[in-house]
Amino acid sequence: MAWLYLIFGGFLEVAWAFGLQESHGFTRLVPSVLTVVALVASFALFAKSMKTIEIGVAYAVFTGLGTAGTVLVGMIWLGEPAQIGKLFFVTVLLCGIVGLKMIAQDKPAQQPSGGNAAGGATDDGEGAEVGVAQGGVNKAAEEREIVGKERMNAEAASEGASAADGFSVSKPSAHRQSAEREVR
Repeated sequence: MAWLYLIFGGFLEVAWAFGLQESHGFTRLVPSVLTVVALVASFALFAKSMKTIEIGVAYAVFTGLGTAGTVLVGMIWLGEPAQIGKLFFVTVLLCGIVGLKMIAQDKPAQQPSGGNAAGGATDDGEGAEVGVAQGGVNKAAEEREIVGKERMNAEAASEGASAADGFSVSKPSAHRQSAEREVR
């Protein structure tokens, strides 16, 4: 579905580029309004496609379709010359877009709440359950970060650093000590 969003976004880029010319510098109301609507819709579709398509590939395809489409619209409807060089390079551009599509690897869709729909634990694909905190932060990673900071504070204290040196030295809580044992 992301590829359809991207393709329609690219076609809308052609529409707003054409609309820019037809609006005469935004001095004509209807073409100006249609141009802005096409522009907003184009970028909305482009942004939606990037949830699963890599940014480099998505941007290249989006702008490539817009460029090739705008050149073709210019030649077909605006009377711009259809030179062999233009046609050749538009063809090369379109071949590049097809090539990018063929080698692109979609990234997995990100769930906004992290984990499953209930915001709880998810399966990591190997049968192990992974606890996920609200907002998509992995609890184990969070605990490792806390333990790491406590180790840094302990090392600073043993080396004679004081709170005035920018380190706060505190004794780990019982909960954090148990989390440290679990992480190891």
